[in-house]
Amino acid sequence: MPHSQTIIKYGIRNLNLMTTTQESSRKISLEMKSEVHYKKAAKSYRKSKQYINMINLYPTLQNTLIECKDENLIE
Repeated sequence: MPHSQTIIKYGIRNLNLMTTTQESSRKISLEMKSEVHYKKAAKSYRKSKQYINMINLYPTLQNTLIECKDENLIE
């Protein structure tokens, strides 16, 4: 069985991986998405059920920490 060789070419925006046993190369984008994209994603996340549930748990966590402030929890 022939030994396969991998050639890695670095470009400014893409990393191209080519293996001699592969017929086509695979491109992985190293470019970040736009700021607008991330702002939309954050806005969407803040409306999600998971985020709302997490925010609603903050008072419980805060009260628990206050109640346990003087406890010796580690022996």
